[in-house]
Amino acid sequence: MRPGHSSRSAPTARSTLLVRTPRIDRHWSRAPPPARPDRAHSIGPNRAPFDRLDRGPIVDSRIARGAWTLLVLAVLLCALSASGAAAADSGSIVAIYPDPIADEDAGEFVVLELSAEANYTLSDGEQTITIPPNATGRVAVTAAPERVRPFVDVPIVAVDTFPALANSGDEVVLRAGNRTVDRVVYADPEEGAIGRPVDDGITWRHVDATDRDPVVGSGGPAETFLLPDAGGRVCEALSTADRRIELAGYTLTSRCVTDALVTAADRGVRVTVLVEGDPAGGFPPAMAERLDRLAATDATVRVVTGSGAPYRYHHAKYAVVDDRAVVTTENFKPAGTGGHSSRGWGTIVTSDAVVATLSRTIDADAGARGVSNWSAARERIDVANGSAPAATAYPERIPPRTVDTERTTLLLAPDNAERALAARIRTADRRVLIEQAGIGGVDVPLVQAAIDAAENGTRVRVLLSAAWYAREENRAVVSRLDTIADRRDLPLEAKLSRPHGRFEKIHAKGVVVDDRAYVGSLNWNFNSIRNNREVVVGLQGEGPAAYFARAFRADWVGGRWRLPVGLAAVATVCWVALGWVGRRIEFEQG
Repeated sequence: MRPGHSSRSAPTARSTLLVRTPRIDRHWSRAPPPARPDRAHSIGPNRAPFDRLDRGPIVDSRIARGAWTLLVLAVLLCALSASGAAAADSGSIVAIYPDPIADEDAGEFVVLELSAEANYTLSDGEQTITIPPNATGRVAVTAAPERVRPFVDVPIVAVDTFPALANSGDEVVLRAGNRTVDRVVYADPEEGAIGRPVDDGITWRHVDATDRDPVVGSGGPAETFLLPDAGGRVCEALSTADRRIELAGYTLTSRCVTDALVTAADRGVRVTVLVEGDPAGGFPPAMAERLDRLAATDATVRVVTGSGAPYRYHHAKYAVVDDRAVVTTENFKPAGTGGHSSRGWGTIVTSDAVVATLSRTIDADAGARGVSNWSAARERIDVANGSAPAATAYPERIPPRTVDTERTTLLLAPDNAERALAARIRTADRRVLIEQAGIGGVDVPLVQAAIDAAENGTRVRVLLSAAWYAREENRAVVSRLDTIADRRDLPLEAKLSRPHGRFEKIHAKGVVVDDRAYVGSLNWNFNSIRNNREVVVGLQGEGPAAYFARAFRADWVGGRWRLPVGLAAVATVCWVALGWVGRRIEFEQG
């Protein structure tokens, strides 16, 4: 931080800042300026188009043609020479890190791409440093190499002093001699964010956040299941562990899941647990109790609590169990994986690439800033008051099924899920079936992709939760989608669910796109796709697509009304007292 500039305090809400602005000068502003044709990203020699040459009277056509050829060659040689000279000392700014999570902003750095040995300098407009002449290729320049080393995988060029990049906004200028070869302007970055200049501006990502491409793994058998129908399936999978369990969740209040983890740790299985420390509604007292039990074993229990964490919320819901991965849409609590409330989707996959990447993901997330051991976080966390809701049993209508898959894809947010899933939905040619707890509006890119698919003639259906806390917002989304469908005459339908006793509410975050089914924690809103840690598994094949399409159809049309088992006795007494015995209430069979 440059003296005289105020340091922005750590944010109270954790986020990964993502902004894109025009590339012309790679300038960041809150209202992106229009592109200016007189500005260029790389400033080099002017090259005016060669329009024509007035050759005068032609005395001898052969002499004239020869002179013309020589002249053209001379011009080309001059141009090539100038171009080569420019290329010899060209360079670019690859990344900037102006606001480290450290006292006095120790650890600022800039990553440069330098094409050859030249007289390079780096400046912020107030201080200029010289880059050592032997620095070539992609390098990180910093005055604090030991602090920077964990963040970069390129050679580090250590300098005695480094321009104090202002937290409130600054410029970074790279020059070769007296020629400016690149310039980046930024304003008010998130603390701990690395800025990467791209074609349309700067993308900011937390220094501890992963930046992975989608992982496409092998196919083979995969298990598909629904909740609440298969409420015990997650606990059963955890109970089979021989070597490791790496569980990443938003919350953990399930006694069944905790029992499986404690038992595994006691028999020598390596157990790692990572959960969110600031869930919506407060930290449940049941979760504090469960984590206390786990911490008393040899399990590693990590909690995301600090303001310097790389994601706004750790919202993922998965577990690596030996060589398998369990991925669900549901939290590790009785109402979720326990099968006592929510409609959810789940899968168990064996793709080596997917399992390995999920293991690396929890390693990275558990080791990030703002994440600490439960024993250290326990004193800082305010445990909310309240008790867990009473358990309710629901019928198993669609049992788990092992299906064949052609390939398995792993998507992560905010790394790649938005881009990859939107592209897949947009190019669908047969069906898009969306089952979501809620949608953040029709301007969400995934919703826009679904509308685009409908514009191309693909049948699109959207089923949203009718839970009391989401009903009004979801009803507004349904109304908006209906209006779009009517005005454009699209094969697009949307409605709220009618569980009819088969589950309490939709909490799924699933979509079927042609012969692919996607299962995971990704809510369709901007915060989820761009700020949270989310995990989605895509299963390609008619087997998984048919399974979840069948589940979607059943939820779409509703099913025979059945009173939850836990309320049956009370209801019977009431019916007798009121003289209603013998009456039956039936709804459309699904």
